[in-house]
Amino acid sequence: MSNTVSTEEFAQMVKHGKLNLRDNTTALPERWPAGIETLILCGNTAPLPTQWPAGIVTLALRGNTAPLPDQWPAGIQTLTLDENAASLPSQWPAELQYLNLSGNMAPLPNQWPAGIKTLEITGNRVPLPNQWSVGIVYLDLSGNTAPLPNQWPSEVWYLDLRGNKSPLPEHWPAQLQYLYLDGNTAEVPSQWPPELQYLSLSGNKAQLPEHFPTHARVYGI
Repeated sequence: MSNTVSTEEFAQMVKHGKLNLRDNTTALPERWPAGIETLILCGNTAPLPTQWPAGIVTLALRGNTAPLPDQWPAGIQTLTLDENAASLPSQWPAELQYLNLSGNMAPLPNQWPAGIKTLEITGNRVPLPNQWSVGIVYLDLSGNTAPLPNQWPSEVWYLDLRGNKSPLPEHWPAQLQYLYLDGNTAEVPSQWPPELQYLSLSGNKAQLPEHFPTHARVYGI
């Protein structure tokens, strides 16, 4: 996009509630057309707006390099910030349920969105926090190279540690049901989550334990 686009021209670009402004380089509008539920700004290099489309629920900012706002769209539920290079905000959308920070290069926050359910931080290389949002149930840390935390989200039941190289914990989230350790190179623990139902060890390079979880289906051995 090389020319300034009017609100009316943006309105013609909205298809089925989605406005795709991928790789945008021009100033974003302060007045948005109605009917936008999904706004795609992946690869955007222009400053982010102070006003957002009313009714937006999904915002894609993959590869963003612009400073992130502290004021977000009120109803946003899905936010993708994978490969983000900007500092992460101290304030998050109040209704956020899904956050993707895969490949993020900025320090991770200690304050997370209160209502978040799914958090993806694949390929993480920065220190992981010991403070998590209580409501996280799905946590994807595949490809992580940072030390694993001592504290986990208390309600998490899905944990993906594929490609893990850090020492595994002896104490797991109590509610954990699905655990992926494919390609793990760290010593496999002798203690397992008590509620575990599914354990994947495909491509595991560490010595296998003598005892596996009692009630879990174990794959990849």
